[in-house]
Amino acid sequence: MKSLPIIDISPFLDSQASEDARLKTARDLDSACRNVGFFYISHHNITVPELNEILSLAHAFFALPSAEKNTIKMLPPGVGDGDGSRGYQSIGENVTEGKRDWHEGLDLYRPVLSTKPPYSLVMGVNKWPPGEFRRVYEMYIEKLLVLGRAVMHAIALGLGEKEDYFDEWISEPFWVMRAIGYPPLETQEDGGISCGEHTGTLSRSLEVLRDPD
Repeated sequence: MKSLPIIDISPFLDSQASEDARLKTARDLDSACRNVGFFYISHHNITVPELNEILSLAHAFFALPSAEKNTIKMLPPGVGDGDGSRGYQSIGENVTEGKRDWHEGLDLYRPVLSTKPPYSLVMGVNKWPPGEFRRVYEMYIEKLLVLGRAVMHAIALGLGEKEDYFDEWISEPFWVMRAIGYPPLETQEDGGISCGEHTGTLSRSLEVLRDPD
């Protein structure tokens, strides 16, 4: 295998798509899940300009002075407006296996029922950078939720079930989104690493797929 399967998800985003087209996508996705475990999605509902804007806003936020970024700093539950989950984390705050993660991040979660401080864990409100950040990111998140439902509908059909088989479990998913900035890791003398491993296993798997020998 030289590359991962590419699944055209458009039949599950188009209410006018034919049954044959939906069934083909469902079968392709089912095969990818069973035989490979990873796949690419094509012909989805998120455009390249939208992705570029998402990245541009993240870059602009991380380029701000520390004092400005820390106005939306993540705080422990019960401290101010903190819930221990939402907000900005500066470089080195995260620790993985005893090593400081040399990255900064902005954590966002699905809104919960309206509450007031002090917040318990994860039960606060998102802290947004100024300007267009919130509007653009919320639009992007909504599109991802639509795409996620489309993928689950295709998976259900591929399993021989009705498309809405999983709907009761995915109608209100508790999503999490994280924008991450990676400054240069100039030295490892302090034991720092550029974020704990997330895609390393996948990267090694892809290398194996590219070169089975």
